[in-house]
Amino acid sequence: MLFRSARFAHGAWTKGDITNNQPFAKENFLFAFNGNLKRVDIKISGKIGAEKILNLIIENNKSNNTKEALEKSIQTMKDKASLIKAINLLLLEGKTCYIHSYYTIDPQYFDLRLWENNDREWMITSYPIGNKEFQELPTNKVISRSMYLNIADYPLI
Repeated sequence: MLFRSARFAHGAWTKGDITNNQPFAKENFLFAFNGNLKRVDIKISGKIGAEKILNLIIENNKSNNTKEALEKSIQTMKDKASLIKAINLLLLEGKTCYIHSYYTIDPQYFDLRLWENNDREWMITSYPIGNKEFQELPTNKVISRSMYLNIADYPLI
C-alpha cells in the first residue's frame, strides 16, 4: 500500500511545526485533507483546520459507523462555514478508505479522480497520471474502497 501526502504548515502560528503535516494519525484513523473553508463556527479541539475536521469525525463516530460519522461531519462543516471552496478528504480505517470530493470553485485543482483495475488496485489523484484511464469522482458523495492491508497494522497509528 502506498499512501503519500504532504501538506505545508502555513501561517506564522504553525510554521515549522511538524505535527501540522498530514496525514494525521489518531485513534484508528489516518486522515488527509485538501480543501478550503472559511469561518467555520464549530467548537472542537485542534490547532489547524484539518486536525479539527478529524476530531469532529471522531466525535461523531460514537456509534462506530464511520461512513455515517463522516457524512454527518461534512454536513456540519457545510452548515457552519461562511464560505466553502472545497472539502476533499481521505479517511483510512482498518482495511477501508473513505473518499470525499466536493468543490465550488476551480475544478481543475480540486476535482479528484479514481483509477481501478480488476486486481483490486486503485489510485486517487487530483490529476491523471500516465496513460491510466481515470474517472472523476462524484461530487459531494462519500465512497469507499477496500485495501488489502489493515492500516492499524502499521506504526503510523
